[in-house]
Amino acid sequence: MLGLISVGVLLSLLFFGLPVMIKLSVWLGEVRGKYNETIPERTLPPLAPRLIAEYEATNSAKLEIRGYAEKDTEVELLKNDVSLAKVKVDEAGEFRFENVELVDGENSFSAIARSEVNGSSEVSERMRVVLDREPPELDLTNPSETSLKVEVADFDIVGRVTRGSSVTVNGQLAMVDDQGVFKLKVQLSPGKNTFEVKARDLAGNEKSKSVEITYDF
Repeated sequence: MLGLISVGVLLSLLFFGLPVMIKLSVWLGEVRGKYNETIPERTLPPLAPRLIAEYEATNSAKLEIRGYAEKDTEVELLKNDVSLAKVKVDEAGEFRFENVELVDGENSFSAIARSEVNGSSEVSERMRVVLDREPPELDLTNPSETSLKVEVADFDIVGRVTRGSSVTVNGQLAMVDDQGVFKLKVQLSPGKNTFEVKARDLAGNEKSKSVEITYDF
């Protein structure tokens, strides 16, 4: 009797258990294969570029803009939020835009770095460059005339210029305050003394005036 039961169990396993075992093995193989699949690595977009210009103000209608960004990316330059040009970043992480045209007044630049794999960066910080081709104001208050005679050797040349401008008198730098008022004490030689007063603004524009002071001691 026991032998008949053993034979029955064995036959049941052969006819019913084996297909179930095969299906279970196949299912486990599929689960293991999915688990072992390479999970795509999450990638971050490139960092925003950094823009650099030599001047905040210039009297030249064209400018070179350079900067830094992640290598293997392409940088798009925007002027006043309008796409201007694109350039590849080199292996050192540098890029350069040459002969960028400016309009009179303020020009606002920004940039975006793009990668074929990682997408686009955020917009960079804005960089502003002013195109100014007007010479600075230059008014002399002492002397107010173009020539005069004095009887003392020490003389203060005084005047006012556009705020932010520098002033030289015969190449010597004068002190200029926050309001644009300048003053420089000069030592006169006997006879005629000629002085060139030159003002230069942040954009590089210049204006000059000459005065003749005669020291009659």
